[in-house]
This record gives sequence, C-alpha cells and structure tokens, in this order.
Amino acid sequence: MRAAVRLELDGLLRIDTRRARLAVARETERRCRSRVPLRTGALMRSARITEDGRYLIYGVPYGKTVYYGVSRAGLPLRYNGAPMRGPYWVPRMLAEEGPELARAAAEVILHDE
Repeated sequence: MRAAVRLELDGLLRIDTRRARLAVARETERRCRSRVPLRTGALMRSARITEDGRYLIYGVPYGKTVYYGVSRAGLPLRYNGAPMRGPYWVPRMLAEEGPELARAAAEVILHDE
C-alpha cells in the first residue's frame, strides 16, 4: 500500500494559493530526499505531489510499511543510513528544517512573480 503524507503547512505559509502550496510541497519533497530510506532508490523516485499540493505520495507498494517503520509482522524495521534515514521522514524534516523551508518557499514564490 502506498504512503500518502498530508502536508499540513498552513502554519508555515500564510497565503493559501495553489502555486504557493505546490512550491512548498516541491521544496518539502526535495528536502526529504536525504531522509527517505534508500535501498534501491525506488521509494524516493516514486514521490509525487498531488495537483493541489496538499499530499506528497510515495507510490510504491511497501511505502506505508517503510514510512511507519513497522513490518506486517509487527516488528520494527532497520534502516541503512539510520538515524538520518528512517521512518516518519516528513515530520522529522519539518521539525529540523521548518523555518528554512518556509524561507526557501517564500523565495520561490516571490521569484516566480
């Protein structure tokens, strides 16, 4: 089952436009690349952003399992590159780089106009 992460970014970005959301979503996906578990790279390459910019979807069948870090048998997963790469990579990135993400997205939005 694929993993869909709802991007709750309203606190970081005050304007609510489609273009602004897409800019933030693209920057979020880019900044998460170093945190996405990497074995073959298929999970990272499967990242897609919905048209409205509200969801970042990792579309591989095992995406949800890897995102939550628990196997179907209920055992914790081990990640190569841990602790940087591991479960819940989007909230971890937002906690570490939220203010920088907001500034980078604002630059993208202002530069587009």
